[in-house]
Amino acid sequence: MVDGTTITDAQINRVKTWAIANSDTLVETWCNVALDPNADPGLRNKDRTKVAAKYNDLWPDPQDTITSTSTWVCPDGVTQIAVECFGRGGDGGSSLSAAGGGGGGGGAYARLNALAVTPFASYTVTVPSSAGADTWFGSSSTVLAKCGANGGNAALLATPGAGGAGGNAAHCIGDVTWSGGNGSAGTLLAVGAGGGGAGEDGDGGDASGTTAGTAGPFGGGAGASSGAGTINGGGGGAATLIAGTPGAGARGVVMLYY
Repeated sequence: MVDGTTITDAQINRVKTWAIANSDTLVETWCNVALDPNADPGLRNKDRTKVAAKYNDLWPDPQDTITSTSTWVCPDGVTQIAVECFGRGGDGGSSLSAAGGGGGGGGAYARLNALAVTPFASYTVTVPSSAGADTWFGSSSTVLAKCGANGGNAALLATPGAGGAGGNAAHCIGDVTWSGGNGSAGTLLAVGAGGGGAGEDGDGGDASGTTAGTAGPFGGGAGASSGAGTINGGGGGAATLIAGTPGAGARGVVMLYY
């Protein structure tokens, strides 16, 4: 939940985009005033509070956030839920030579807007703790976010590792899907970086050279140029050079709304 003092400009712009798409000129006006540094402070603060309330109405906090594989028991009285899945990021590739391994790909995103559920029934939730597996709720055919691929290992003869592909939205299951960013390939004397995890409103960014991919808007995790990727949504872990432990892709997550 946000309020008039904690709402960010990015969140205000998200509401403004919604208002324009839905021809809601009143809410659009609130957003314009809330974003205007030259507006009357009292009026600006009042409109920021109005925009915050609209944001909470459009994008409420989840009732349940599940970060590991488990079973969810539907509460009494709940017959329909919305489900969000963020896929895990791929791990960075390793290296035993002067060439760098490839960065891992970022995890994808999937949202199912309405899923019928039965009170007191149990549902499987899969949030993988290791690379190479997808994130899903109920079953792998209900709602699913693809994981990012691991970065390639560098060969002993100084051949760099390839970057891991980001989780592909086309292979996800849901009403709204976004792709994770691709990891970058290693080069001679340089490691590859991780791709960004997809967010609620867009794809994760591709890594380029040693620069990690940016987080997808609203919920995606940034990739890593060294070490582990960032949650949520699994930015791909960066690769290592010469020796050591590759950076791990960040875990995914399942969020439930009802």
